[in-house]
Amino acid sequence: MKRSICGALALVLAACASAAPGSVFERSLGTASGTDALERSVRVLRLFQYEVDREEQTPRLITVQTRWKRRSPFEDEAALGISAAETRVTVTARFRQETVAGALYGVSLSMENRVQLGSTTEWLGDHASPMYRTYADSLATGLQRELTIGIRR
Repeated sequence: MKRSICGALALVLAACASAAPGSVFERSLGTASGTDALERSVRVLRLFQYEVDREEQTPRLITVQTRWKRRSPFEDEAALGISAAETRVTVTARFRQETVAGALYGVSLSMENRVQLGSTTEWLGDHASPMYRTYADSLATGLQRELTIGIRR
């Protein structure tokens, strides 16, 4: 019985996942100096209660990646039988050009989402509900705003 319920939930989740975009949310955030790309990204990620796991910086590439952050399922996820969810954020800044003020980087955001169904322990990475996408959009907008403030200085 339990196995058939989990199987049915997996089918519902798969159907919803095929109707919605995948679990990776990506957005281009504009340009920033290397310092702003790194420091302002970390600031916004901490505001959203993410723990930075990895920071890498070379003259051509800056990467900030968080640990997987466990969160309660959103209402629309819970309605599908999702019992647990995690999100991980990666901010990448790629060198664009050298200016009088210094190097400029093109900054992008990638958010990965994974979920568990019912009492299973397997993580499924193919689901992005509308409420998750709204959450991801709010983080992207906050980071984009913070980077824009840095450019205006």
